[in-house]
Amino acid sequence: MKVVVTGPRSVGKSSVSKSLSRRLGFTYVSSDVLMDGLLDEHGGLDGDIQDGRRGLIQRVGLHVVKDVLSRYNVVFDLAGGSLKSSGGQSRADEVKDLLDSQDVRVIALLPFDDSSRSVEHLFRRERDRDHFDGWDAEQLRDKVSSDYVTLEAVLPEVADHIVYTGTDRVGGVVDRVVQRLE
Repeated sequence: MKVVVTGPRSVGKSSVSKSLSRRLGFTYVSSDVLMDGLLDEHGGLDGDIQDGRRGLIQRVGLHVVKDVLSRYNVVFDLAGGSLKSSGGQSRADEVKDLLDSQDVRVIALLPFDDSSRSVEHLFRRERDRDHFDGWDAEQLRDKVSSDYVTLEAVLPEVADHIVYTGTDRVGGVVDRVVQRLE
């Protein structure tokens, strides 16, 4: 079995994916860690994002997704940004098509079933992340909101299940994910 866990930044994908992989006895793979290593010569993933090299990220990212999905017994922590399209047929659409064509169970994590509450929850988490140092609160809240609304619209197209994390501990979220995988 292959399980992809996706969702917005700071929703808890990595924590849930790591715990889920231990519970299932699967290998944990992080798209962010793989991409950061592959883009190291360009300043890593954060450097490429800050410098606006999204085309490079998307080209490399598609190959990463294909490689990981060729494996079995894997929990793949897939950055939600991989699924967001920006006009026309894009690499994000190719990633969505690839997920659809594989024997993959896609679990989307969202904080709450209320968008406003979710944005505020994610904003509070994002402002503590290093790569948002120097951002003013309004700029960051606008980014979180824009990214969330875009991703929230895409997730029902690709996810087998949407799991709301709320304020639950990782173990509780993993229990609900495992129930949906059965």
